[in-house]
Amino acid sequence: MSEQFGRLAEPAVDRELDEGRALIAAAKAAFLRAAKEAVAENDRLGIITHGGKNGKLTERRPKPVMKSASG
Repeated sequence: MSEQFGRLAEPAVDRELDEGRALIAAAKAAFLRAAKEAVAENDRLGIITHGGKNGKLTERRPKPVMKSASG
């Protein structure tokens, strides 16, 4: 009888694992999108963006924007 319940529980566990993986994937995508948008906004505003690469602190400096003499 316990074998019967075990077979019934497996699809529910698999479904929960799939839902968990989907949630993690969605969260990662949202964080990556937000980070890219933040970097783009910092670049537009001329703000240095700090981050890390290979365990080292990095600074992303936006390219200077040339303004015309008229303003």
